[in-house]
Amino acid sequence: MALKAAAVVEEASPSVRDQVAALRDRLARTNPAFAAAMEIERGAELLCLQVREDLKARRQALGISQKELAHRVELSQSAISKLEGGAGDISLKTLYRVARALEAHPIVPILPTAEFLAGSASQVRTAASDAASANSLAVALEQVQGDLIRQIPEIIGQAAAAARLAAAE
Repeated sequence: MALKAAAVVEEASPSVRDQVAALRDRLARTNPAFAAAMEIERGAELLCLQVREDLKARRQALGISQKELAHRVELSQSAISKLEGGAGDISLKTLYRVARALEAHPIVPILPTAEFLAGSASQVRTAASDAASANSLAVALEQVQGDLIRQIPEIIGQAAAAARLAAAE
């Protein structure tokens, strides 16, 4: 539904688009939930824009026309044109198919937000402390392991002596 509404706004006259933008701005100033949703939408649009630019640059670097790319992914040339220059969502399946047709592999990193990282500072300190404890434990285990390895010849000698005694009896 939201995509259809966005498409209607995109096709509207500039004055209607301006009115819709003004309404969005007003709602964002008065409604924190709407503002948060708009921020997420802006981020999604920026991601799609970057992906579109990357795909187009890759296609051009390979010297492939939109028509040739369309043939490779079994889409129309106009679909490729919309993909490269349009607005809105790009499905991951389409991204994958187009990237592979461009002899590339898409990588979509999912990284924590700055807010999450800032809020996790105490968890990071705790994890660092736990890591230090784990490191200390690993060092202690290595020492024990080393001690045991050094004792192997002595243990083997004792076992051989015990076996000789048992065989002599």
